[in-house]
Amino acid sequence: MIPIEEFTAKFERMRSLIQAKGVGALILSRRSNFAWLSCGGENYVVSSSEGGVGSLVVTPEKVYCLTTNIEVHRFLEEELDGLPVEGLPYPWYEASEEPGRTLSKIVDGNFIGADGPGWDLDLSAEMVALRYPLFPPEVDRYRSLGAKTAILMSEVCRSLKPGMTELTMAADLEKACTERGLEAYVRLIAFDERIDRYRHPIPTEKELE
Repeated sequence: MIPIEEFTAKFERMRSLIQAKGVGALILSRRSNFAWLSCGGENYVVSSSEGGVGSLVVTPEKVYCLTTNIEVHRFLEEELDGLPVEGLPYPWYEASEEPGRTLSKIVDGNFIGADGPGWDLDLSAEMVALRYPLFPPEVDRYRSLGAKTAILMSEVCRSLKPGMTELTMAADLEKACTERGLEAYVRLIAFDERIDRYRHPIPTEKELE
């Protein structure tokens, strides 16, 4: 299954949800849902945020990328390249009000669902359930991710030397992840006696003995 086929299959799932809930469109702003429908695309600027600066707006007919005029070209050319997604830009200096007005051009007064609060219907729980059945390419990506993670963890662990701090190991892990295009959301590191004392130890200046 190539990305366009995966995207099309996911679009059909979205269309079924839209029809079942009676909404005119469904907005995906959370990073997890944007990545799911775009087959791996990202919509963030601030990496610690759950939401992004661009949203995918799914209607029964097509998918749009709702974002500011200063972001739309990068999204279409990099994050959504090769996918049948149409840009739906609005002026960056009107970000607090303009998205709703821009959406009205395509939704035509119908209720709007979203993967979070702020619109007519919160369908965040439904979106989680929609993502649970994995497509074959997603299974392959999980397996590839697991293999990459195992390799980089082994490399970093083998590089440890007495006197290194937990923070240094955390930095080495972050570097190894970034070089492979991965993000480490959780880094629990403990040397010596800390590993037995704490269930979730975040890295400190503790040195390896």
